[in-house]
Amino acid sequence: MSEKPLLVLVTGVPGSGKTTLAAALNESLGFALLSRDDFQVRLWNLWQDQPDLLPQVPRAHWAAYYATVDALLTAGVSVIAEGSVHTTRGAAEIAELLPKADAAVIHCVAPKAVTHERFRSRAGVGRRIHPAYTDAENLRQMEENPSRWAHFERSVALDIPKLIVETADGYQPELRDILEFIWDGGTASLSG
Repeated sequence: MSEKPLLVLVTGVPGSGKTTLAAALNESLGFALLSRDDFQVRLWNLWQDQPDLLPQVPRAHWAAYYATVDALLTAGVSVIAEGSVHTTRGAAEIAELLPKADAAVIHCVAPKAVTHERFRSRAGVGRRIHPAYTDAENLRQMEENPSRWAHFERSVALDIPKLIVETADGYQPELRDILEFIWDGGTASLSG
């Protein structure tokens, strides 16, 4: 392992368990934990009295998210960055971060029935009542055109260590094995 900070990208489709897994990893790792959703909410809150800026939130929150990851890595702080990352579009932003960190992707997967039910059950509940969340519209699109979400199903297209984690019922591999994979720089053997 080098002296660089670690960058752990926790990715997957909406409802795949990214946020829950990232929080569990952070309990053991103690890294800075950044959630893409939090950036969306914060920008919406900042701009809510400026309706002309609100349409820019979807693009601007990604820029703020990656800039914050960059600033933390530059300062030598290890980061868990959680969010649904487009297979190819997100690759450019992530590639710019790679010289600053030892990186690994933890990609969450679960059957579509599970992810859709998770998404459906959380839409408009708890923190997701916030107007920055467009869960009702996203749910409609997810059900009408499931292929729209296909670009989140595969892990980001970069040559960095990747671990696929099945999240339908707990974690497979188990949390301790995921942590070992991270600490070993993506070289841990997880078979058997």
